[in-house]
Amino acid sequence: MENEIKILDIIRVVFKYKYLILAFVLVSVVLSAVRFREGPKQYEASAKVLIIQERSSNFERNLAYLFRGGRGSEGGALGAIIKSRSLAENVAQEFDLKVLFAKRWDEETQEWDKGESPTLAMAANRVASRISYKISNNVLDISAVTNDPALSALIANTYVKKLQEYAFKNSINISLNILDLALPPQSAERSSSRSKLVVFAAIMSLMTGIMFAFFINYLKKFSWSEFYGALDTKRR
Repeated sequence: MENEIKILDIIRVVFKYKYLILAFVLVSVVLSAVRFREGPKQYEASAKVLIIQERSSNFERNLAYLFRGGRGSEGGALGAIIKSRSLAENVAQEFDLKVLFAKRWDEETQEWDKGESPTLAMAANRVASRISYKISNNVLDISAVTNDPALSALIANTYVKKLQEYAFKNSINISLNILDLALPPQSAERSSSRSKLVVFAAIMSLMTGIMFAFFINYLKKFSWSEFYGALDTKRR
């Protein structure tokens, strides 16, 4: 019975301050949406590669080893190669550091910010963080996302090129045939992560609004005269 009364009290407070709570949510959602809309646009470019497994005595075993998992953080041996630091470094060496770290390069002084030039390891981390891939029906899709459409296409195509070189040099029993090279995208991608952040902001603002409503409700019921009277009693 007491629990039912407490739930009813909560509902009453929420209903009483519903417009205040709604204002919290609306302001948060609008500010979040404006911020993400005005933020830097992201462009995704993708290259497609047909993976052909050459016949061998261990054909079925090699096929499973190379493609096990299939996407994202898996993908067997091929996925491990794509995510490797050595491949990322090979890709990074093809780029001018001024392009990868444009914000840190000062064109006027022709110097790096704080006088520190980015290292190859930093460049490798930069290109690797922009890459994602998936493997489906022996087709590898490598995508790159940056705020520059031309750079996105260049990173994706360079990854394909270096992956082909790696497979050839290390005698991996596969053939990588390019189906489609990445082209600079004409429009920015619609990021699902931004939508999720707006939803998260709405949920957090809803919780904040409810807590604020209970705080106001508490202050209205609070008696300062009783408070000071209690203090005087303790002093005596």
